[in-house]
Amino acid sequence: MKNLFKVLFLSFVAALSFTACSDDDNCPDCSGNVDNTPRDIYILNEGNMGNGNGRSLHHIDAQGQLHENVFATANEGRKLGNVTQDLFIRDGKIYVVSQNGDTEGNHINVMDEKNFKSVADYRLGNGIDWPSHIAVFDDEHIYVRDNRGIWCFNATTKEAVFVEATEGAMKKPMLIMGDKLIAAHNGNNGLMVITKGATKAEFPSTLSQISGLAKAWDGNLWVSTQNMFGKGKSAICKVSSRDFSVIAEHEIKEVNIEGATMGGSSATIYAYKDMIYYCLSGSGYKNEQKIWRHNFAKNETVSLSFAKIIDKDNIVYNGFAAHPVTGQLLLGSVKGFGDDYLINSLFLLEDKGTELEVKKQLGNNPVPFQAGTFFRAQFE
Repeated sequence: MKNLFKVLFLSFVAALSFTACSDDDNCPDCSGNVDNTPRDIYILNEGNMGNGNGRSLHHIDAQGQLHENVFATANEGRKLGNVTQDLFIRDGKIYVVSQNGDTEGNHINVMDEKNFKSVADYRLGNGIDWPSHIAVFDDEHIYVRDNRGIWCFNATTKEAVFVEATEGAMKKPMLIMGDKLIAAHNGNNGLMVITKGATKAEFPSTLSQISGLAKAWDGNLWVSTQNMFGKGKSAICKVSSRDFSVIAEHEIKEVNIEGATMGGSSATIYAYKDMIYYCLSGSGYKNEQKIWRHNFAKNETVSLSFAKIIDKDNIVYNGFAAHPVTGQLLLGSVKGFGDDYLINSLFLLEDKGTELEVKKQLGNNPVPFQAGTFFRAQFE
């Protein structure tokens, strides 16, 4: 009788364990694969430069559940390359580029998006200097932006070739639309376009002083410009992805769209339908930390304060983003530099029209200096 009870008890425990695991399709500790959806979100942490920490990848599933350190969990505790910077998803693989450090700097780590297991590691050579951003067509056309410009890395031959005329490529995410890579240029050259496999960049647009890029819902492109040194004007433009002509342009008088979040390497603008979001939170904006929303359909710009959500002295270090499918906003901050970066926060917010509402606080100090927030939908 005791043996029968023991068998029944163990069967009950096993059933509970199976149910707990299968209820969370995205559980990185389970043997099953992640159920990737357009709602999925990835948070890349660069850590505190110089001490080799951070270097982690978090996953927020379609239900808003945070799974921390998914790469380390899937790869026996291994961390990503030192000072991770940018992420790109292509053909079921996640590509992460790291910047510097004694180990795994100038490095691309490739993992399977289904289970986060590492499938390839590439050391970048040929004089690539502090790579910051990555965009991928395929393994023979991996584009990397560094301090000089943009390189094309071939994972098969392990060779990197510099793309002519890309000097001055802005330290911002690059987009791929069709067979075109689109990047912003520091200064007056405007949009920089590289056709897949081309050896030289083109500049087909008259736009200048560009501060940000985002894909539009209709297959075109949102471009923000800044009022640099009192010249020109801040504007948000809809640009044709076919010939890069300006379809419509709205001057933004309320705020200078200059990419003023601390860190500065994440995207400047984010778009949900006709709503374009921009976060003002840098070293010069401690008393005016706001999220700005421009409704392009109505040509209206309003500000949404988040002073009641995070401490006014906190740093939004590459920590703002807006989901292109759900419109949900993410806001991550750190208390400060030194050891204060260990105190940090990550919130899911909802835009209520005139104010921001906290939907959920995620994790326990999960974001030690974000490299950025990435939405699976933006790569589709």
